[in-house]
Amino acid sequence: MTWVCRLFHGIHELHLQFEGYRQQYVINLKNVTKQVIGYFGPKAMTIYGLKICK
Repeated sequence: MTWVCRLFHGIHELHLQFEGYRQQYVINLKNVTKQVIGYFGPKAMTIYGLKICK
């Protein structure tokens, strides 16, 4: 279980704001991390900004 927690080290949320435009990104997601997030379900995928495949 520890290795799953280690996968999430280094993942950050980036906030950009420029002339009234605001955007948030989750950065440093690797393919294996995206796969683990997929196992957590659709809500987790939405939180991380991933596309939900049906």
